[in-house]
Amino acid sequence: MRVTIDVSTVRTSKQLHLLLKDNLQFPDHYGENWDAFWDVITDEDGLPDIVEFVGWNLLSQRLPEDAGYLKSCLADYAKEADLKPCRVIYDTTQMVILPSHALQKGETQRLIHRHLADAPSPLRVERKTSSRLPKRQRFSFERWIESSVLEGTVNDLGAVDAWLTLNDNENQKDVVIIWDGADWLLSYYSDGLTLQGTQIEAVEPADTADYETFFHHVTRGAFPIELTFCFGGTFGPLKKVYRLTLHDVKWERLIEKELLPQLDLPKTRGFWQSLSRPTQKQTLETFTGEFHPNIFGNFVLARDVNDCYHFLDHVNGTIMRF
Repeated sequence: MRVTIDVSTVRTSKQLHLLLKDNLQFPDHYGENWDAFWDVITDEDGLPDIVEFVGWNLLSQRLPEDAGYLKSCLADYAKEADLKPCRVIYDTTQMVILPSHALQKGETQRLIHRHLADAPSPLRVERKTSSRLPKRQRFSFERWIESSVLEGTVNDLGAVDAWLTLNDNENQKDVVIIWDGADWLLSYYSDGLTLQGTQIEAVEPADTADYETFFHHVTRGAFPIELTFCFGGTFGPLKKVYRLTLHDVKWERLIEKELLPQLDLPKTRGFWQSLSRPTQKQTLETFTGEFHPNIFGNFVLARDVNDCYHFLDHVNGTIMRF
């Protein structure tokens, strides 16, 4: 028997114990503490054959002490020869979705090479081509149909490149998918790149992810750090990006001195203000609220000199490091 427990949304110790009680079918009298947990799992029924935790990284960030107790109990359980064997899987596989305009020329190919560098050969590759169907009515939605699928295998990174040329016909679009055996590793398409693997880590949950926590993680890296901002969800074209370089931990100063002048947006006038009355320029305080990266179309991407990336946007929600 396999039991999968999603702990990604757990925020309190009580929630965690109730989740364990429900999924592992603990008795009603379960005491909701780690001594009681040990007593229950070491009784005659034991644990299921496989227990998989989804969102373990987020649990470890929110409740490090409880995550530590849980992992310790399960490790001790595995050492007990007279107990029913149980395989415990801590799901640390994460996914990050990067829009194409977040990456500079040649960066997509380099990221793909880096992501596949340690993957065992051969890799399985598939290119799916979809064609646009004529609209039935003037204002109807666009319809696409899969028109061809090309499959193959590659034994080295050099051979991958031949698959990475996408169709530039506006009536056709390609998706290139690469697998490592049975595991999907990445998808590459005209709108962006999606990566999946254990080398991707969620370092800050969505409920605390903002500019302050983003730069808290980013500035632990090596300088200089390249930054890419997009504010398509707040104003202007979706793919309008701003690229800056951070040379020290003072990210607030960089935004005030270099980014805000490029935006050149005044604060919104109140209805009581005269149109002729000058308005204040954006400040860091208004910027961090009005241009939040969790707004649709906004994002911030950082890459330090050691090639470590951090990314925050509305799609991924959490701060991702890869």
